Amino acid sequence: MLQTRNVTSGLDPISLEVIRNRLTVIADEMESTLLRSSFSAIMKEALDGSAAIFDAHGNTIAQASAIPIHLGSLIPAVRQVIEVFKGDTCDGDIFILNDPYQGGTHLPDINIICPVFDEGELIAFTASIAHKQDIGGKTPGSTPPDATEIFAEGLIVPPLKLYRKGQLSRDILALIASNVRLPDGVIGDIEAQVACGKIGQRRLGELVAEFGRDNLVQAFAEMQDHAERITREALSKAPSRAFEFVDYLDDDGITPHQPVKIAVKVTFANGGVTVDFTGTDAQAKGALNCVPSSTLAAVYYAIRAVCVPDAPTNEGVHRAITTIMPEGTIVNAVFPAPVAARTITVRRIVSVMMGALAQAFPGRVPAACDGQSNYVYVGGYDPEAGRRYVSMLGVPTSGGMGGRPAKDGIDVISSDASNVVRYPIEAFETDTPFRVKFLKLWPDSGGAGRFRGGLGYHAEMTLLRGDATMTHRRDRHDFAPWGLDGGSASPTCKTILHRASGIAESLASKIVTGIGAGDRIEIFTTGGGGYGDPLARPLDEVAADLRSGKVSCESAMRDYGVVLDAKGAIQVEETARHRGSLAGRQGKLYRFDRGDDFAAKTGEPRHQVELGARRNSSAAGG
Repeated sequence: MLQTRNVTSGLDPISLEVIRNRLTVIADEMESTLLRSSFSAIMKEALDGSAAIFDAHGNTIAQASAIPIHLGSLIPAVRQVIEVFKGDTCDGDIFILNDPYQGGTHLPDINIICPVFDEGELIAFTASIAHKQDIGGKTPGSTPPDATEIFAEGLIVPPLKLYRKGQLSRDILALIASNVRLPDGVIGDIEAQVACGKIGQRRLGELVAEFGRDNLVQAFAEMQDHAERITREALSKAPSRAFEFVDYLDDDGITPHQPVKIAVKVTFANGGVTVDFTGTDAQAKGALNCVPSSTLAAVYYAIRAVCVPDAPTNEGVHRAITTIMPEGTIVNAVFPAPVAARTITVRRIVSVMMGALAQAFPGRVPAACDGQSNYVYVGGYDPEAGRRYVSMLGVPTSGGMGGRPAKDGIDVISSDASNVVRYPIEAFETDTPFRVKFLKLWPDSGGAGRFRGGLGYHAEMTLLRGDATMTHRRDRHDFAPWGLDGGSASPTCKTILHRASGIAESLASKIVTGIGAGDRIEIFTTGGGGYGDPLARPLDEVAADLRSGKVSCESAMRDYGVVLDAKGAIQVEETARHRGSLAGRQGKLYRFDRGDDFAAKTGEPRHQVELGARRNSSAAGG
């Protein structure tokens, strides 16, 4: 074990690397403490929380392997605490906030921030962010897409001292408990966040004792400088030019099927990158808006994942990134715009970023993933159990991953900026008066390609008793996840509400509605787009998809050019001829395929960026 170092001695490279890895381990332990100590299902089952460590200036120096949009979002929260409590931060203080316009993201995400002192000197912060099952507001779950101002979304907590010099401010907890539907779970989760912060403080204290305070602070700075050098070197390999992309949200949460555009221009120059959202639509009337913390988190995730996946996780990476977010747009909304359903917009920001980066780094980016967050909340009173409940539906929040440059996409997995775990059906049925009839893969929901998009799912559940409010907060009902480099777009999502009366309603992607006993909810969540020419997919892989039921006979013929006999067996010679004729008719390959009705809905072409003519030799694909 390394011995305590003299504070005036320098750090050799080995010690610096030891410190960097120790900080990562501390952040991981913090998150483990948070998740294992939590009370609510969204934390202990879905693992919707994250932890990180910051230096005394609010710069990230380590973070747990958790949810990307959380970890980027913690940066403004810590810096807001530093600004608000400048000169008034003491050992034993612990801060709390959720206000999106003062460092937060949306109201269910509460931040707990703990300063770390050594002999009276502030040296770091430990921080966590955790989604609460409910934070009040107009709907159970506190994510109403149809809110028109933030005041309808729940309790707003500005930066406050939850602890003052080690003493708990019980009045703050009492105020929170009085404004939420599930006070025990919310307060329990806040206490878990406090435990998370304190374990981080303790471990950092051990590092100070081992290496010395000055050496540790020096290490924080050197780690960030190192990450910046690595990032700029990686970015300098990109073409020195701009790459543009647009994608759309189904609507703004108020007017169904009224598209909202998100546009980006990504420009590489001199070892840096500028991400410009000029051209993006104005902030939404409904709760789809992002504050800068949410937008920056999506940008940082995309740049890191594609350009510098091996760089250390700290603020040095971000120094090479400049972001332009026009004020008053959906990526930089102005108070008091609602933001409860901002996760949907974050997913679309990631989509436009990946669309631009796929042009800058060909062969490194997968096709679009399902691109929606199926956070459908239900809440009400269970007359049999005699208690109030608030819960997400017991189905995965995501569909399939997009086809990758050398592999199929993964079926039903939380991907891109999200990283939550599926809320188990058993837990959902225990906590609520719902029963899930089935949850299964949705055939043909992955986009066709040389590498097929991962599949989404089809599920159905029924409310057995009582009445409930359902907050249906989804997307990709109108705009399909795009296929890449000759691959096809996947289908769009859909939700059907079967009333006990026999009436079936096809729901818009964002709606708040009441449901009653006997009502059934049927959910289809799409997969990812396909990657590469579907006519080049080997016949044995198409055959495997047919056997597993992932691809139907109709899709095999239509999308992959595979001819089957009456018993479903592949006819090799006929397939080769058919693929050749399809290659001739379809002619060209394109970088992006946006789906059948994209042009009609947006006025933009379905296919974008021509790659060249199909070749009959590759189309045979055997």
